[in-house]
Amino acid sequence: AEKVIQGLEQGESIESLQSSLARINTESFELHAEFEALAKKWLMAGKKVVTLGGDHSVSLGPIRALAERETFSVLHIDAHADLRVCYEGFEHSHASIMHHVKNLAGVEALVQVGIRDLAPDEFAEIERNPKIKTHFDWDLRRASARGVSWAEQCKTIVDGLGENVYLSLDVDGLDPKYCP
Repeated sequence: AEKVIQGLEQGESIESLQSSLARINTESFELHAEFEALAKKWLMAGKKVVTLGGDHSVSLGPIRALAERETFSVLHIDAHADLRVCYEGFEHSHASIMHHVKNLAGVEALVQVGIRDLAPDEFAEIERNPKIKTHFDWDLRRASARGVSWAEQCKTIVDGLGENVYLSLDVDGLDPKYCP
């Protein structure tokens, strides 16, 4: 990925980097399949699966495995919407995880909390997709300023979730002064 990122930073066209991107995208797909198989193994054994990683992209395989078994909502706490179809040519990047998740049949709702940075196409997807409910950081702060308690806001957030919930937490979705 470094070769692609450096190439883009130096002004190379994305077209000239297609062979590297194809390899990375294939390997990312294989990584998700490996994590999915591991998650299936443990889910079939009756275990709960927790995935810890540097970003949300490590979660796609386990979420797919769970979506084959049951219906659930995803509670996505993050500063970013992560709804990009593709980011800098990377089809399975950290910036596109929720794009893939929202399309899974077993995911009945995607409830996002704390979003404060997103692209216009991500905002358009939020606006048009009834499966997605986003609680933007600015709306949460505005409600607080109008006297709506955090408990009331949490009730509204939770009301958008189904009975079963998969939690996806990115530390930058917490208070911006701690995670700018």
